Amino acid sequence: LTLGGTDFLRHHYQGLNVHYEPLPLNPHAKVFRRTGDTTKSPVFGLIGTLGDATINANIQELCTAFAHVSATSCIRINVVGGRALQESTRQSLIHTPSIDCHFISATAQSDYFAALAACDVVLFLSSPDSYSVSASSVIIDAVSLQLEVFSLPCRYAEEVAVQHPVRLFESVSSLATEVTRRAAASPLGINA
Repeated sequence: LTLGGTDFLRHHYQGLNVHYEPLPLNPHAKVFRRTGDTTKSPVFGLIGTLGDATINANIQELCTAFAHVSATSCIRINVVGGRALQESTRQSLIHTPSIDCHFISATAQSDYFAALAACDVVLFLSSPDSYSVSASSVIIDAVSLQLEVFSLPCRYAEEVAVQHPVRLFESVSSLATEVTRRAAASPLGINA
C-alpha cells in the first residue's frame, strides 16, 4: 500500500497493527534495468488491466488523438500481456497510421519484466476510481525498474509521484500531446 492507503487503514480499522515501509527496489531490477538508449525513438508501454472497459476507452481516445499526427510519423507502443484487450481497441492500435504497435506476450514473470524494461515510458490509463486506495503493481514495477510513468489522475499515482518519476496528466489528450512531443524530441525524430 501507499502511505495514504496505510493511513486509510489506520483511520478506519483502528484495531489493526499497520506498519508502512517505503517502496523497496524490485529484486529483478538489476537484471532488467536499462541504462537508456538515447540513439533511438522512445518506446511507450501499455501494461496492466487491459480488459477494463475504461482503460480500453482511454486507449481508443489515445489512438484518436494520435490519428491527427502526420501519417509519416511513428510512435512506438508495446502492448505487454494484452490478451484481455478488447478487439476493437486492438484494431485501433493496429490501424492508427502514426502508431507502430507491437503486442508482446508475457506468460512468465521474467518475460513480463524483460518486456517492461524494454519500454522507456509506461502509460497508465486507468480511471481514478479503479485505484482509489489500493496500489497498482504496474506502477510499482515500472518505478522499481527506474522507468518513467505517464498517468491519468488516480490517488495511487499521485502518491507515488511525490518520490518517483510519475507524471500526471489531467486528460488523455494532454497525455497524448506529451507522448507526441517526447517522440518528436528523440535524436532520430518522430519518423525514426
